[in-house]
Amino acid sequence: MACNTLWWDVDHVLLPVMMQNRVHWILLHFDIVHRCLNVFNSYRKVIRDNHIRKTVKPYVEIISYLLHHSGFYKAGSSSVVDWSAYDGKDPFDELDFQILGKIPQQYQMLV
Repeated sequence: MACNTLWWDVDHVLLPVMMQNRVHWILLHFDIVHRCLNVFNSYRKVIRDNHIRKTVKPYVEIISYLLHHSGFYKAGSSSVVDWSAYDGKDPFDELDFQILGKIPQQYQMLV
């Protein structure tokens, strides 16, 4: 799929994010249908959830604004068949997010 595909034509968006310490990446999975940001951290032993929350917070806020300003809601996204995750939400409400716990973990930092 092309990088310039509109978000209302897809169900999922993957966002690799460099942590503030500049030694570890996390992966954000934006599940458009469920209006949720899933966070994958393969180094939870060292990169704790409170650091992840601080890093993810701006994305949780800005993605809502991006959806609104891109015309996502007006376009009636074809990927969102069930709009229940959006019911009762203001377009500028922060996304729900969760840090996924049961993923493979690395045990040492590769430099």
